[in-house]
Amino acid sequence: MSTPPPAGDVPAKSETSAPFTRHALFSIALWITFVVYWNIVLGRGVAGEAGFTVVLLFFFVILQVFSTLAWVAHNQGLSERHEGRRRRHPVSPALTTRDFLGRLLQAYPLDTDLTLAPVVTVRVDGEVKRLEAGLLLSEGRSALGK
Repeated sequence: MSTPPPAGDVPAKSETSAPFTRHALFSIALWITFVVYWNIVLGRGVAGEAGFTVVLLFFFVILQVFSTLAWVAHNQGLSERHEGRRRRHPVSPALTTRDFLGRLLQAYPLDTDLTLAPVVTVRVDGEVKRLEAGLLLSEGRSALGK
């Protein structure tokens, strides 16, 4: 008996799901239709140049099927190898000194945890981005006295 996954985890996908079965049956039906109609075309007789075209078409169909199967196998391998990555948040560094545009980040006051501040004011001065914790007063000063 397996235990249910913890909250927040993505449940494993069933291998025999109804959409997969429906897709497989539909694909088989389309391939049967394709072969039947090509049999009708080939039964009418094919000239020399058209015969080469039919052989070339058959070759590319087989090449497409094998390349699709190889791509699916590759993606399944990646999915199995990196299964845990999709089930948790990415780890980020605790302390960041620059933003994604390369500007220097400065937090004021220095001993304040900005994640706990009710309001964070962001000011950009050239290549410096200043993050100020606290509520703003009507005169434009922060509630922390800066």
